[in-house]
Amino acid sequence: MGRCRQTGAMHHDYATLRFRHASQWLAMLRSWRMTDFTTLALPPSLQLGVEAAGYRNMTPIQAQSLPAILAGHDMIAQAPTGSGKTAAFGLGLLHRID
Repeated sequence: MGRCRQTGAMHHDYATLRFRHASQWLAMLRSWRMTDFTTLALPPSLQLGVEAAGYRNMTPIQAQSLPAILAGHDMIAQAPTGSGKTAAFGLGLLHRID
């Protein structure tokens, strides 16, 4: 158990991804090898939905957070608008729904 540096709230097993400046995000984008969504352990129905939506490669925030989210871990992530955070959250949520 630890304490959040920003809010002081107690937390358990959170994975944290944070990019303080857009330059950090851009540097990661330039050096990152995009990962294909087919490498994730998604149910076939979700995989079809991802393909139908036109998603092929994960962004860095998705590639770093989705494996932990799909494994059932809590996640705190901070990245620029348009980086794919909402898609990662949505896929994790849909993965949990029967």
